[in-house]
Amino acid sequence: MDELIYELSAPLKGTGGDMMSRYIVGALVPTIAVSVFIVLFILIKKKKILFRIWIISSAVFSVISLAVLAFKLNAIEYFINSGKESSFIEDEYVDPVEVKLTFPKKKRNLIYIYLESMEMTYSDIDNGGGFEYNMIPELTELAKESECFSGDDKLNGAYSTVGTTWTMGAMFAQSSGLPLKTYVEGNAMSEQKTFFPEITCIGDILAKEGYYQELLIGSDAVFGGRELFFSIHGNYEMHDYGYALENKIIPDGYKVYWGYEDTKLFENAKKELLELSKKDEPFNLTMLTVDTHHPDGYVCDLCEDTFGDNKYANVIACSDKQVCEFVEWIKKQDFYKDTTVVVCGDHPTMNGGFCDGIDGDYVRKTYTAFINSAVDKRRKESIQYSSLDMFPTTLAAMGVKIKGNKLGLGTNLFSGEQTLIERLGSEELDSKLSMHSAFMDELSGIADEETKRERRLLPDANINVIEYDEAADTIAVEVDDIINVEDYDGVNATLYGPDNTVIDSKEMSVNVDRTYSCSFNIGVLQDRVGTVVIETIGKDACKVGELSGDLSLQAHESFEDYVDLLNDRENIAVLFAACGDFTAKARETDLNEFKKLGIDEKLVNQENIGFYAVRDIPALVYGAEDEEISYDGAFVGDDVKYHIESSASQGKGNCSITVDGDEYALNEEGINCVVYDYESHSVIDSACFDLNNIGNINLIGSVDMRFEDDGSAFLSVIDYSELVIWRVRAQIWDEQHYTDPVTIDFEDESFSYMYFNGKADLKDIDVKNAYIEVTCYDNNGMKHNYLDWKGDLNLLKNSFEDYLSYGMSLDDTVVLMSVKDDMFISKDDDTVQVMKENGLSDFSAIGDHEAYYAVIKKDEVLEGHGIDALYHNDEYGGMTYAIESKGWDSGYNSSIKIDGEEVSRNESGMNIVLYDTVKHAVIDSVTYRFSHMGSDSKGVFR
Repeated sequence: MDELIYELSAPLKGTGGDMMSRYIVGALVPTIAVSVFIVLFILIKKKKILFRIWIISSAVFSVISLAVLAFKLNAIEYFINSGKESSFIEDEYVDPVEVKLTFPKKKRNLIYIYLESMEMTYSDIDNGGGFEYNMIPELTELAKESECFSGDDKLNGAYSTVGTTWTMGAMFAQSSGLPLKTYVEGNAMSEQKTFFPEITCIGDILAKEGYYQELLIGSDAVFGGRELFFSIHGNYEMHDYGYALENKIIPDGYKVYWGYEDTKLFENAKKELLELSKKDEPFNLTMLTVDTHHPDGYVCDLCEDTFGDNKYANVIACSDKQVCEFVEWIKKQDFYKDTTVVVCGDHPTMNGGFCDGIDGDYVRKTYTAFINSAVDKRRKESIQYSSLDMFPTTLAAMGVKIKGNKLGLGTNLFSGEQTLIERLGSEELDSKLSMHSAFMDELSGIADEETKRERRLLPDANINVIEYDEAADTIAVEVDDIINVEDYDGVNATLYGPDNTVIDSKEMSVNVDRTYSCSFNIGVLQDRVGTVVIETIGKDACKVGELSGDLSLQAHESFEDYVDLLNDRENIAVLFAACGDFTAKARETDLNEFKKLGIDEKLVNQENIGFYAVRDIPALVYGAEDEEISYDGAFVGDDVKYHIESSASQGKGNCSITVDGDEYALNEEGINCVVYDYESHSVIDSACFDLNNIGNINLIGSVDMRFEDDGSAFLSVIDYSELVIWRVRAQIWDEQHYTDPVTIDFEDESFSYMYFNGKADLKDIDVKNAYIEVTCYDNNGMKHNYLDWKGDLNLLKNSFEDYLSYGMSLDDTVVLMSVKDDMFISKDDDTVQVMKENGLSDFSAIGDHEAYYAVIKKDEVLEGHGIDALYHNDEYGGMTYAIESKGWDSGYNSSIKIDGEEVSRNESGMNIVLYDTVKHAVIDSVTYRFSHMGSDSKGVFR
């Protein structure tokens, strides 16, 4: 399972042409199938019985497919374990730095040959393999003549544990004694600046002992992070496909499969070894073959049709001959007497069907042979071992004495010590290794403070100035969403001047909504420039963040609050420039904030666009273009010139905002903002809002709550994100219980596909005037938010019918609706019936991308629809309202204003507002829509 995730998220640089073509075919076929499905779906939808049969059949097919896939990949256990924290690796790890290693007086050379996808399974049953016939007869004899740690005349090999079942994982494990586990996705290790710099690997040890080291491969060393790893750990010389081209070892432009084939690799290796043997220092030549890579390998000129049309078997048999011929050549060289040779498979083959015919109880293991070892094994019986044990065993085979006989998680197999897999068994070992390890995150070197903070793994909080009183020169500071601090009694805020002197310090007040707030007078600061530091109080006292700069504009954690501050300020101009694909995962509600500034650009569903905007009252200019855009202008009040650039290309980009020739943009991914102040005639703030990351923190989800007569409540959280979610928690309180909320911790067994279910006793909570916060953690430990809301908990319904039914049952309530863009896809029979039951007949006539509005009063129902923009204004119950609905072609907007204030969520779908005409207050504002994850994912969203 881990190799699948690793490879699917890999960068493409260095991949073989076959992988690209297979992925294209693999994507094209399902795409065509889905397209056919959609066409049939549309054709039969109007025939009710056929439609239901179609839906049921499709659902059954999908469930069976997912179940088979999950079973084959052991996906359920893998994801359950990956969401749990474990100290197992840290507890078992033996740091080589702390182990005494004694090299022999005459140091032995090492030739380490990784064989791509080579298993002992390929031998016949009589020799310990899994097949009726032997595809690797020469390798079989080689292992028997050498050492594979068998207790009889059958082959024995290494078990591939979690974190070692793909090439880079295997090379890492056999070099370090650790599984390759990090929260960096897939083969993206090649894009990192470092690769587990804190660990000691065999390359580090040999480099310290004066070895010359070289990595010889016929593919691109960059792929998977191989170049990075072997450069950092041993300063290996890289002789890869690119090296062969540059040094004319192969003809210009020559490329087969992943680079060049193994016949050339072995010829190059012979030349290299003859040169290395002339050096004064000992050498380590590490090699990796490639011809036997899945799915079917590469057929070179030497391959025969030994197994008929079974291409992969023929390639394996061909590799068997080439490897053994190379080893026999080594044995004839003068340097052989002082050289240890290790021949091993990197991991079991990923050709899913190749081993289907073998016995179901057979345990597949990689091929292993230690040749010309300096020591003999002490144990006579067959040893159960894994790839993790290769690290200390290789050093021992070179004559190195290892105090304790353990390095990393590995055991020296030549000693009499028990291995981890013998102590625990393969299933338990895999289970423990698949759990999340903070220890491995630390060792990876990627978990620097910036990355940890971005992934919300450090103590942190949302800290914003939510109000600036220009007349009094005071700011209101709010702290919310404190994370990774377990035990604290309160929150303290300290105001510092530019010279780091304390101006004021106070304990913040805790509010009913469980936020913390306080105010500061910033009139004593020159140009309002200072720093506010926020710290928790109590057992886990620590800093959770700070504000710094012009404090009147410090709402950098919330784009909504920042826009509100900008709207409240006079005598300023604001310039925006997008950097990168800033809309990819952005929430529509965040993109709607631009409308508050008068910027009415369609940003939803756009990709890789350049975007700029200038708000310099009364002037307002903005624009967007594919990939790149720029704009030049001058401020209305000062005639100071500015220049804006914005670009986005395949998710990456650049931006620039210069004022009077000086650069002020932070040029970080997202929306970059620069604020120019007419009073000081200078730039007073630069900020950037990564709307994609905000969207990643605040997940798409719907919450459904059901109440029993005894006051108990059943809560369901419907997740529509693409993350692996665990540890879902809900907290519910009212004004009397905000210091002691009711907590629901959803246990693992309560999880089902997309649904998390829990139960709580709410009899002491005023559920009609309550607060609820629903959060979760992903399998990397990052905290996300589903819901932070106040209101009548009875309104928490995922079903449109249930929501509207309860809303209409409330006294003195008016329902206002406005469609933005497209409710046509949501217009199923159930929705149409619900609307008709509430007197809304026009909804059934909505066409594609049409506008629609409705007002449901106690004594009257008003509605309208059409292709053009719709507007409806009226007075009712002591308030005035104005509704606007625009489809995609007529403006793409939803607006519901009550007494001039915007209350619509303005998201794609049916925007609904409930208003109490007696309390003169909005009760709720939601959007009923599809989540865009399939026809079953409709819901009421907040």
